[in-house]
Amino acid sequence: MHTTGSRTVFGMRPMAVRLLLVAIVAAVSFGALAVYVNHATAGTLVKFTVNSSLDAGDALAGDGVCDTVAGPPVVCTLRAAIEESNILDGANVINFTATNTAPLTNLPTIVERLTIDASANVDGFSIDASGGTTTDGLTLGVGSSGSVIRGLNIFDASDDGLVIIGGASHTIGGDPSAGAAPTGEGNAFHGGDNVAGGDGIEIAAGSQGGHTIIGNRIGTAPDGLSPDGNDDHGINISGGTGADITIGGFPNLISANVNGVDVVGGTPDVTVQNNWIGLDANGSASDPFANTGAGIRLDVGGHTVLNNRIAGGGVTPADNPGLTGILIRDIPAGSGGDNTILGNCIGFDSDCDGTAGGFSFEGIECDGADNNIIGDGTDDGRNVIGNTTFEGILLGTAVGAATECDSNDINGNYVGFGGDGEEGAFINDDCIEIEGDSNQIRNNYIGNCDFDAINVGSVVGSAGSNVIGGAKVDAGADNDGNSIGLGTDPATADDINGFCIELNGVGSNTVRNNVMANCGATAPDAALQITTGAGNIIQGNDITSPVGEDAIDIEPVAAGANSGNLIASRIFRMVNQGTGDLLIDLDDNGVTLNDAG
Repeated sequence: MHTTGSRTVFGMRPMAVRLLLVAIVAAVSFGALAVYVNHATAGTLVKFTVNSSLDAGDALAGDGVCDTVAGPPVVCTLRAAIEESNILDGANVINFTATNTAPLTNLPTIVERLTIDASANVDGFSIDASGGTTTDGLTLGVGSSGSVIRGLNIFDASDDGLVIIGGASHTIGGDPSAGAAPTGEGNAFHGGDNVAGGDGIEIAAGSQGGHTIIGNRIGTAPDGLSPDGNDDHGINISGGTGADITIGGFPNLISANVNGVDVVGGTPDVTVQNNWIGLDANGSASDPFANTGAGIRLDVGGHTVLNNRIAGGGVTPADNPGLTGILIRDIPAGSGGDNTILGNCIGFDSDCDGTAGGFSFEGIECDGADNNIIGDGTDDGRNVIGNTTFEGILLGTAVGAATECDSNDINGNYVGFGGDGEEGAFINDDCIEIEGDSNQIRNNYIGNCDFDAINVGSVVGSAGSNVIGGAKVDAGADNDGNSIGLGTDPATADDINGFCIELNGVGSNTVRNNVMANCGATAPDAALQITTGAGNIIQGNDITSPVGEDAIDIEPVAAGANSGNLIASRIFRMVNQGTGDLLIDLDDNGVTLNDAG
């Protein structure tokens, strides 16, 4: 067995070949040439050991020996090892005793199954991709299915750190606690620098899916404590077909890029789970580590975002560089929606509490995408959203179009609270804003809102047929009502500075079985106001004090525009009621008789 700079072949050979090898080995002991030992055979596993930081190519590509000089001493570079592996059949392996290289041109595209593993090295193996005409750190191409990349530190590429344009079922990274490299079995991709944008990892057209990206540090130095973002996204999925792609498991640390994870093309479903996005390796949130766009952006649908910690900057959300925690868009039209968003902590540090980590825009924003599930009503599926400058959750309209977010289910989340459901995490706008139709908002704890807790139709004015609370008539815990102005500790007042619920849309909304308290805390407002809209059903709600003004207020607009509303709330409990404060007010011009309409 010859290992240094060459490879190990596992398999039986004919006796003549074995005798020839013995003769060659004997000759080596007397100074004979060693480069041709153990020529590769089809289908065998070949192991190369990179022992040189140089960038020379292989001297005799295809001879099964990684050597740049075709003679002793054996000099095996990463370039030469990839060149040899690309010619040989079988699942080949590259290990390292060298610690770095600085290629002057792109390394060869990997076109055979290959494991590149530097995780056993204390320093891993660094690829400085800043020199010469190099654009990408590594490329996995057609024929490379099942390849594994571990323990590498790829930095300062003039484009992308790793590009996947072929092959299926690649594993990028591994357990960050295994191995001696700074990232363990994970990799570091950082400092991608290109005017047109450089990604840490790009999965593009030609990829056959089934990849796992796990335990990496993307946009930071290998220790995870110094930001060194890529000029564009941390992970960009722009194309490809095939099986589902998994990002996470062991957390990836994805920070200081534009979007942390950007899914804008391709057909595989993507699961983004258990990642730390916009944080440092200690789980702390601060401006330098924030991704300056969205933590996760989904332009095409059918994906799952599960149990991630997503932060947007320091303790002053309006000044934080992070815009949005999760952005769901319908671009191109008809491609978005059907995403499942569960168990995420958005706008905090990794402990899911405190004031650091908020976003300068929304926690979750939907632009024109339908049928998304945001929370599933269980403790494990609850999203926690706080510390935002704009809405906690916005179901808005598509960019440049009038398409709304319809038929979404927002179920069982904490909006305006930390992870315990008690500690306030202020939303400096409406906590939830709905501009679409047929959405259901249920089982949520909503508080600490600077404007309305739930605002239906505030911008577009066409929102209708939404259900806020339970669909059933009878009150009770099984009827999915929201707790508005009260956290999990009902003794604590969690102010709503505007309306608890405001209906601005075309009407036919149902508001049923909700608890509303502490409405109009700073600017006296009603618990529920119908600003515009007819045919709404207000039923079975528990509206308790303090409420700034009326329990329910129906604003006067054009004749009949706000008529036909059914108001049959279960409980009104008002205190300190004045001459201008009513249980139900049909006009905003003082106390009037309840007249027709």
